[in-house]
Amino acid sequence: MLRCLFHYAQEHLEFRLPEFVSSAALAGIANAEIVKECSHAACDLSPFLIVDLPSEDVARRIAQRSVLMKSVIDLWGFGSDLSSLKSSILAHLLDEKEKQFMLESVTFRIRIEAFNKKCTDEYSASLIKQLNFLPFKGRVNLRRPDHTFCLFLDYGTDSTTPAQPYRLFFGREISMSSRHLLDSYSIKKRRYIGNTSMDTTLSFLMANQAKVKPGQLVLDPFVGTGSVLIACACYGAHVVGADIDRKILHGWGKTSRAAGPKTRGPNDNLYMSMKQYGLEARYVDVLTADAARPAWTQRSPLFDAIVTDPPYGVREGSKKIGSKKSQINTVADEYKADHIPAVTPYRLSEVLSDLLELANNTLTVGGRLVYWLPVSRADYEPSLIPVHPGLKLIANSEQVISGHASRRLLTMEKTTESKNDATVSGAEIHDAFRAAYFKRKN
Repeated sequence: MLRCLFHYAQEHLEFRLPEFVSSAALAGIANAEIVKECSHAACDLSPFLIVDLPSEDVARRIAQRSVLMKSVIDLWGFGSDLSSLKSSILAHLLDEKEKQFMLESVTFRIRIEAFNKKCTDEYSASLIKQLNFLPFKGRVNLRRPDHTFCLFLDYGTDSTTPAQPYRLFFGREISMSSRHLLDSYSIKKRRYIGNTSMDTTLSFLMANQAKVKPGQLVLDPFVGTGSVLIACACYGAHVVGADIDRKILHGWGKTSRAAGPKTRGPNDNLYMSMKQYGLEARYVDVLTADAARPAWTQRSPLFDAIVTDPPYGVREGSKKIGSKKSQINTVADEYKADHIPAVTPYRLSEVLSDLLELANNTLTVGGRLVYWLPVSRADYEPSLIPVHPGLKLIANSEQVISGHASRRLLTMEKTTESKNDATVSGAEIHDAFRAAYFKRKN
C-alpha cells in the first residue's frame, strides 16, 4: 500500500469526505476501511488527510477528479519537529524504489507550504538547508523539474499561531488536483448566466457526487442556465435539461450581468455556453417541461444520473402548470401552437416528492440523484430529508447560507425498482421555507 497525503483547500469542509469517497469509487476503490480511517479527519479544519491506497495511479485519479483538493503526495515522512521528520524520512528511504528519484540524471525542486502561517522566503530557505540530509544527486530545476517534493507545515487551527508547527509532512508530489477547472469554467467568464446560476465549485462537486463519467446520460430537470450540466459535460457525460421557463432556455429577456447590454442576445443560451467550452458534442438538448408533469412518464431506466438545484423560491419562485380557477377552459386547436398555459405556485414539498419519483422511475439501478434541500437551521432534523424505498441516502452535506438558513446537498443512489411513492415529512416546514427565510432576514 502507498501512504498518501491529500492537501485540501480551505473551503466547503463538510463536502470533503463525500467528494473523496465518490472520487475513490470512480477510481475503483470502495474500501470501507479506508473510509473509516479517513472519516474523522476529512471534515475537520485541518487541510491534511493521510490515506493508504493501492497505487500511485489510484491516488492520481482521485486527485485529478477533485476540486476541493490541491494535490496529493507520496508521503515519505512526518513528525512533530524537524528531528522526528528526519527520522521518519530516513526510515522510509531504506526502500530501494525511492532511490530512482534521486539519481544524478533527475531534476527536482522543493516546495514549502504552511497552513495558518505565512512563511518568509528567508525562513523557507533555512528549512530547505535543514533538509540537506536527503541524498539528492540531480540538479535543481524550479520551472520544469522531473519531480517536485513538498514540505508542508501545519500550524494548527488556533487563532493564535504558535511559533513552531505542530506537524511537518514531506513527500513527492504525485499529482495536482482539478482546481484549475474552477478558473477555466468561472461564471465570470461564461457566455450565459442568470440569477440562479450555480457556483462553479458547487457544480463540479455535484457532478463528482453523482459519479458522472464519460458516456453517461445526465438530466437536470430544473436546468436554468445550465451550470450543473456544463460540469457534467466537462466530465464526459451527455446532458439533457428541462425547465418550465422557456425564456431562460432560449435566452430571452433581461440579462443578469451588471455591465453590457440590458437584454440577452441570440448567443445567450446553454448551447452557446457549451460551445464556449468545446462541449457542444455532449449537449443533447433542453426542453420546456413542467417538472410536475415530466416528459418521462414511463418506468424506464434512461438516465445514469439526475443532478439538479430545485427551485425553492428565494431568488426565483417555483411554478407548475395549473390555474386557480375551478374550471380550466379548453384551448381551441388553432391557438394551441402559441398558447402559453397558466401557472400556479409549486410547493417545495411537491417539488421534492416529484423529483424523487422521477429518479425512481428513470434512473438506472446504481444511478444517483444529487440535489439541494433548503432548510431552516433551527428546524432541521434528519427526519425532514425526503425518502423513497427505491433510493438510498449516500451523503448529506450542509452549506450555510445565513445564520438561520442553509441548504444541504443530498446524494441518493437507486438501489432497486420500487412502485412505492416518496415520503416527504414536515411538508409544512418545507413549504414555509421561503416565507421564513425572508421574515428572519428582515
